[in-house]
Amino acid sequence: MTALALVIDQGGHSSRALVFDDAGAVVAAASAPVSSTQPAPAQVEQSPAEILASVRTVLARVAEQLGARAVELQSVALIVQRSSLLAWDRTSGVPLSAVLSWQDTRHAAWLEQVVAGRCEALREITGLYPNAHYGASKMRWLLDHMPALQHSASSGTLCMAPLASWLQQQLTGSHAPVVDAVIASRTLLTKVGATSWSQTLLDTFAIPAAVLPGVMPTLADYGTLRFGEHSVPLRLLGGDQSFFALSHGSVFAGDTLFINAGTGAFVQQLMSPDRMPLRLLCAPLVIGERPSASVFVAEGTVNAAATALDWWQQQAGSVFTAGEWQQAAALADREPASVPLFCNRITATGSPDWLPAGEPAFSCPASIPLQGIAVLESVVFALQRNSDSLVAVQPANRIVLSGGLSQLALFCQRLADLSGLPVWRSDDVEACARGAAMQLLPAAVGQQRYHEFTPRPSAALQQRYRQWAAMMDQLSAAG
Repeated sequence: MTALALVIDQGGHSSRALVFDDAGAVVAAASAPVSSTQPAPAQVEQSPAEILASVRTVLARVAEQLGARAVELQSVALIVQRSSLLAWDRTSGVPLSAVLSWQDTRHAAWLEQVVAGRCEALREITGLYPNAHYGASKMRWLLDHMPALQHSASSGTLCMAPLASWLQQQLTGSHAPVVDAVIASRTLLTKVGATSWSQTLLDTFAIPAAVLPGVMPTLADYGTLRFGEHSVPLRLLGGDQSFFALSHGSVFAGDTLFINAGTGAFVQQLMSPDRMPLRLLCAPLVIGERPSASVFVAEGTVNAAATALDWWQQQAGSVFTAGEWQQAAALADREPASVPLFCNRITATGSPDWLPAGEPAFSCPASIPLQGIAVLESVVFALQRNSDSLVAVQPANRIVLSGGLSQLALFCQRLADLSGLPVWRSDDVEACARGAAMQLLPAAVGQQRYHEFTPRPSAALQQRYRQWAAMMDQLSAAG
C-alpha cells in the first residue's frame, strides 16, 4: 500500500490541500480563495470563519478526489501564515476578533516606544529584529482596544495566538489550544529555539501568560482530524514559508541562498544560530524536542515584493505583460542613465534597514517603462542587500528561487546579473508544501526541475545598486 501525506497550506490569499505520495507526486489537490480587508491604514484583517470554511472546503474536495485511496493517508501537516493572529474563547472556540494579518502593523508606534534602544538585545534573545508584523504588538493592541477581551481574560477563557493555533483546535476538536514552537517564535515571546514562552519577554510586552496556548515541537501529536470517513493524525504544525529551503532534499546545503519572492520576499541560508549576521533574522524552520533535531536559517526579509509592483501598476494604470517587461528592459539597457532609483517604502522595508513605512518615491522623473524597471530593481536590490550580509558570513555558490515573482524571467535574470551567482528557478510551485510533506514522508522530494539563469556582466546595474545602497545607508542613518 502506498503511503500518502496530506498538507493543508493556509496562506494569505488562499487555502490549499495537497496529497503527496511517497514518490513525491501530488495525487490530489484543491484550492479555495480567502479575502482580506483594510479597515484603516496599516490594518489588514481577515475573517476567521471564511478561512476555516475554505480549509474545510478544500479538505472535502481532496477527500472526494482520493476516494477509496483515503485509507492510505497516514498523516497530516498544517502549515499556516506565521504572523497572522486572532483572539478566541479557548473553551468554545468562538472567535473574539478578526484575524490580524501578518501584514497588519497597526500598533507600530507602541512597539517603537517599548523596544527603543533594545532592538539588538531583543534580537539576541528572540532571533528576530522587533517589528509590528510579529504577534506581540498585535496581542497588545487587542487587549488595549477591545474591552470585551479584558472580561474574557479575567474569566480565564481568553486565548490570543497565531492563526495556526486556532485552526488546529477547530480542525481536531482539541480541548486545549496549542501552537508549534516555530510559529510561536514569530510572536517575539520565545527565546531562539525554545519550546516555551519566555516570562522575561512576556513582561517586556505586557502579555499575560494565561492567554497563550501551549507550545509544542514542530513534529508532535496535534490530535486527529476527520478526512472523509477517516480519522487521520495531525503530526506537523508549522509556518507556510518555513519549509521551502527543505523541499529540495539533500541537493543543496549551506552554500545555497534560497529566495522565495511573492507578496513579500525572503532570502534564507541554512546556518547555525551562532553565526547569524547582524540585523538579519535567526529563523527556525523546524524545532525538535532535542536541539540536534532543530533546523535554522539566517533570513533576510523584503516586506513589499509583488506588492510593490502591484502598487506601481495601479499608479501607472496598466499591467505589464512579459513582452512589455522585456521592452522596458531593452530601453533601460539603451538608456541606463535614465533609469531612476526607487525608494520602496510602501510598507516597512524589512531587513537589514528596518525602516518604517514611508512615502515611496523615484529619484528622478522617468517614463512609465523605466519606472517599472526601477520598482522591479528595488526588490532585486533589497534581496541583494540581504544576500551581501549572508555571504559575508558564509559564501554561496547559487540561488534557488521560487514564488510568484520567479515566473518573471526579467526578475530572475536581474538577480543573477547583480549577484554574480547562477539562479536556479524551481519549477515546483508546491515547494513549501512539499517541504512539509517531506517531514512526514522523507522520500516525497520527487524529481525536482530547475531553469537556470546564468549571470551576465552589467556595469550599469551594479552602479545603480551601489547608488541605491548609498541611499538606503543615508535613510538608515537618519533613522
